[in-house]
Amino acid sequence: MCEKCNLFYCGDCTLSSNGRCPACDKALISPEAVLMGMSPEDMYRNQDTPTSYQAINSLYLEPVRTIRRLMQNASLFTGVVNITIVYTIITLVRLAVVFALLVFVVPMTSGGAGLQSVSAGLSQLSSTSFIVSFLVSAFLWYGVFVISWLVQSLILFAPAKLLGGKSTFAQQACLLSYAMLAVLPIFVFSLALIVIPYGIGIPLAFLGNAVAFIYALLLTILIIKEINEFGKFTTVLSFFISFFITVVLSTMIWSIIFLYTIITIAGKLLPLSI
Repeated sequence: MCEKCNLFYCGDCTLSSNGRCPACDKALISPEAVLMGMSPEDMYRNQDTPTSYQAINSLYLEPVRTIRRLMQNASLFTGVVNITIVYTIITLVRLAVVFALLVFVVPMTSGGAGLQSVSAGLSQLSSTSFIVSFLVSAFLWYGVFVISWLVQSLILFAPAKLLGGKSTFAQQACLLSYAMLAVLPIFVFSLALIVIPYGIGIPLAFLGNAVAFIYALLLTILIIKEINEFGKFTTVLSFFISFFITVVLSTMIWSIIFLYTIITIAGKLLPLSI
């Protein structure tokens, strides 16, 4: 039933409207919950939280209902777990790319091939210096990854809250981590397409990355809409404010990095010119 319109809908209508009133777009509530004095949040909260694998599959098939279910059990701890999974997979992919470069690309440029190149690549990967540098780098980048996730969550949360959103920071951060989990397989698959020969792999990989980017945007917009109970206009407005803040901050950061690099290079070349 719709508490605002006092209208009742059958199961088919509820499924076709994604659990919202076709008249006013308010979230529907089951008559049993009304009789028992339970809110939709309480009904979802009594259900077990789906695993990360289940959440990813559900986000592909039923994103709106999955977001509504996940938001009732959202926590920063779950978000950190999801982010750790994402970072671990990215790190393993990064290690695989390094291995592929050592085994295939470097030997081709130096004239080596076969089992010798594989053995040489494995020996370089197993060296103490490489393991130490890789672990230190992975640890530092993990901290940067977590901080970036929290900052992006705050950028999405603050404008929505100013526009009257009902979400919490934990909900925004946790749902964003689930969105990153859902996009990750598409991104990894896109990278794998690069190995396709005859110049086909790179365009396919670019197309796959574009699909991942669009899917990430759609998930982000749905998350903003559902956890804040926004209408379409307010959802789009909140998203574009967050997007604008992200672009401005990214531009500032990359400008600082660029200027620092230029100053460093100029400082090294200046004594030579003198």
